[in-house]
Amino acid sequence: MARPKHRVNTDICADCGAFEPGWASLNRAILLCDDCCGVHRSLGRHISQIKSLHKSIWHTNLLNMVHTLNDNGANSIWEHSLLDPSNSKINRRKPQAKDPLHPIKADFIKAKHQH
Repeated sequence: MARPKHRVNTDICADCGAFEPGWASLNRAILLCDDCCGVHRSLGRHISQIKSLHKSIWHTNLLNMVHTLNDNGANSIWEHSLLDPSNSKINRRKPQAKDPLHPIKADFIKAKHQH
């Protein structure tokens, strides 16, 4: 087991684009900022299993898997239908880091992960 030793320069929060996310959703293979992490925790472990990138002990293979999947577009799987402009019933704007947590970020995260 190991603590994360490297940070990819492109690491951003999967849900709002904030820089330097401190959390990962293990089963979604995405990185999250503090704000979005709190919403993920409220969804329950059956939807998103959260782990700190800085304070938790990681199995090297698990850390590598999360970074590899994140770096190769895992988030696009979760956002595919949500951001599809041809589906006007679902189409939503992805929040930005500066947007308020409630309701903007929280509503987007719930729509994205509780489908």
